[in-house]
Amino acid sequence: MNPSSSSHAAYPFGAVYLLEPEYTWTGIERDMRLMRDHGFNTLTLWPAANSWLATRPDEYVFDDTLRYLDLARSLGLRVIVQLIGQNQSQEFAPDCLMRPDMVLSDPGAGAASGGLKGWNNCFWANLNHPDVDILVKRYLETCVAALRHHPAVCGWDIFNEAHFRSDDPWTVARYRDWLRQRYDNKIETLNRRWFRRYRDFSEVNPADRDAPYSVWSSMLPVIDYEHFRSQTLTDICARWAAWTRAADPDRQADGSPVRPVIIDGTSGQLLEQSLSGRNNDEFSTARVPDCDIFGGTFYPKSWGRDLGDRPWELMHYYGMSRAAAVAAGKPYYVNELQTHTQAVLTPGSEMSPSLLALCIWAAIAAGAEAMQLWRWRPFLRGYQASGRGLTRLDGTPGPRAAAVAALVRTLRENEAAITASRPVPADVKILVGYRARVVHDVCLKGTSGHQSGSLRGWHSAFTALGFAVENASLECLSEADLATPVMVLPAAIALTDDQAAWLARYVAAGGTLIAEARLAILDDNGVVRSEGSPGRVLSEVFGVIERDVGPAGEFTWGGHRLPAPFLTQQFELLPSAGARILAREAATGWPMVIENRHGQGRAVYFASVQGTAWRENLCAYAQQFFAGLFPADHPHRVEKPEHVLIRWHENRETGDKLVYTMNFGTTEAEVRFPTGEILRIPARSTRLMTRKAPPPVSPRDEAACSPVFT
Repeated sequence: MNPSSSSHAAYPFGAVYLLEPEYTWTGIERDMRLMRDHGFNTLTLWPAANSWLATRPDEYVFDDTLRYLDLARSLGLRVIVQLIGQNQSQEFAPDCLMRPDMVLSDPGAGAASGGLKGWNNCFWANLNHPDVDILVKRYLETCVAALRHHPAVCGWDIFNEAHFRSDDPWTVARYRDWLRQRYDNKIETLNRRWFRRYRDFSEVNPADRDAPYSVWSSMLPVIDYEHFRSQTLTDICARWAAWTRAADPDRQADGSPVRPVIIDGTSGQLLEQSLSGRNNDEFSTARVPDCDIFGGTFYPKSWGRDLGDRPWELMHYYGMSRAAAVAAGKPYYVNELQTHTQAVLTPGSEMSPSLLALCIWAAIAAGAEAMQLWRWRPFLRGYQASGRGLTRLDGTPGPRAAAVAALVRTLRENEAAITASRPVPADVKILVGYRARVVHDVCLKGTSGHQSGSLRGWHSAFTALGFAVENASLECLSEADLATPVMVLPAAIALTDDQAAWLARYVAAGGTLIAEARLAILDDNGVVRSEGSPGRVLSEVFGVIERDVGPAGEFTWGGHRLPAPFLTQQFELLPSAGARILAREAATGWPMVIENRHGQGRAVYFASVQGTAWRENLCAYAQQFFAGLFPADHPHRVEKPEHVLIRWHENRETGDKLVYTMNFGTTEAEVRFPTGEILRIPARSTRLMTRKAPPPVSPRDEAACSPVFT
């Protein structure tokens, strides 16, 4: 199922199909033939078991599923079976087996969802309860045993949109064990760092973690608990993946699993205003040993988002989950992508056919190695009744299905190039860190922070120039990352000593590091560095040391007056460094933009949370400066409107380039490449270009360009 196993593999493309008891088999067969005729070759099926055929509420019956799989095989379709991720009563937890003590407890859900009452988790079983564990294990083993030998089954999606948040006794017990491990089973170490007075870890009660005078003395009770919440979710995923792999141990000749285990993250959580809603550290979850493929689910126009108007953020959204997969060495799948409106009464969430096609191409361009749309037919019941779907309510294909069919035809025509090419190595990496983000949010006492906005702004600044921009985790930096030309640290107020040392080595080796206000003022335990920001190691890199702080301000750079958002730092330049002041704060004259040479590289510091300004408005002079960080003839430097996205892929064997260019705007756009080539791309359309290496494709060689996709 891994598309990278062959340079000419068929790209897995399809949709999620919900097997409903109200559907007739005539209708189901019609649906499956239509999906095949629309170019689909891979489907995701839920539920795995058919409760409507059971004679007992706790019985698992698979007759309809097996019939569906037989039909899929006869049509040449492959099926990913989604085991867990929708309604738990149809999965591992029949209601007749649930007791009150097996239900999760989430007293903070209201606060985490904006002060409104409501569930934060989409399910209600406590995934850390030992009896729930027994139910999950039995369910996974039963489903896999019943379905694994069917030739149509090509994978197991074991946890769709993985998330978990509960403050129940079983989870608290796991938290205490986690603390024992973190503090080497020394309660005196925890007491000293937390500024508390326990006799034993068994006395730790997270219910008092955010009491004002507790946080006043140490942020660690909150930081550690939020960090643990992400780790316990990773542990849940690890248990489930191990049980599934044990139930289906079959391997191919090359050692890869016959039916890989897939886990989907709750995608792009590090871009959201709050981490505590879903507690999913995707970089950690993707590293689960028995997870073979890491995926994501994406809803560009739902839940308050409208990324169709900010397509550069759409690419960032896709890229966070992909970065987690890449860091873990796993293939990256899009397991769900929104097809249409959210629900019955959700104006503004509609997906036009042209926007849907653009969002699909953008996901493929971001590096998705497989695509599953949510979903083929609209919801039949529930809160989202009539929402989503490529078809009309009666199951007949609608305009979105037609747009997708046209897209898939083009995909199949270019399939060899698409599957053989992967995104080029990043020109720029935006650095994130789960624990660092937790520290940032705790400093703001749960109010909306600036880090997510700054992440988006820095991504926008470099994406607008055409460069290959990716995300990377501070907690997963490797030797390979040292080759990245530019790295950016948005609002990174907390770093470990090891992270600071790695970044210093990166710059000394020739990299360019950009950072902003109050870099590394804290360590990852929330303790201030007495020498001031950016800390002893990084002060030599940036050539500055903080002496004071001030409010938001303004500064002039290259004749442009720019905001200095949120706060400003007041720096003293180190005499030994030779740093250069590029801009000063208007009212006080304090340095606002500083450049310093360190070793073979350079460091650039903005004394405010400048990424939030770039998110609102890009500055022409700043863009010129950022472009100047690269050679003038850099092959990825293009001139284009902001609403045009460009992504560079490369065949690692031949060096041939595949260039995705997507115009999200409503008028024709012009893109100028470094070679002088000009590409005019119609509104709401995508173009692929192939470029042999070397020499590059001639500007007049129209045969090198695929037709325009609309």
